[in-house]
Amino acid sequence: MNTYMLKNGETLIIRRGTVEDAVRLSHYISRVAGQSDFLTFEPGEVTGINNTSNEKPHKASGLVLLAVVNGRLVGNLNFMRGARSKIWHAGEFGITVDKLYWGQGIGRQLIACLLEWAHKQKNIRKVNLKVRSDNERAIILYKRMGFKEEGLLRREFYSNEIFYDALCMGLCID
Repeated sequence: MNTYMLKNGETLIIRRGTVEDAVRLSHYISRVAGQSDFLTFEPGEVTGINNTSNEKPHKASGLVLLAVVNGRLVGNLNFMRGARSKIWHAGEFGITVDKLYWGQGIGRQLIACLLEWAHKQKNIRKVNLKVRSDNERAIILYKRMGFKEEGLLRREFYSNEIFYDALCMGLCID
């Protein structure tokens, strides 16, 4: 568990999610689903947080971080690593922050916690992400955190009858 002071003076706690947080996380995702067109899901699309795969991973497959302010869930980061041995060293993350807390540094702190965790793992060598190519604020943050542009996926996102490209970014862990 890590504690930070936000720009607005409130205290942010970032901790690992547990199975007991699943319902709370599901409610949070439902709450933030309509707050940004940059998210990969629409309101009502995420109805539960669980693993529906019949395949059992041979090791822990990722990390879930929760950002909490005054007992309220205000952000999360989910890192999922490759499922097979040849891609087990790399993974991709997704991140959300409640719109009421945009601009407070929560996204930066969540990513910093992910990278700190990744550096401690002996078998994670790459952290990847996809971001809509017009999400300038997020791209600036990712670059400041050391991520490099690695490619462009054309028409990867579709929202309001418009296609958007996805910028692939990555950070090698030495």
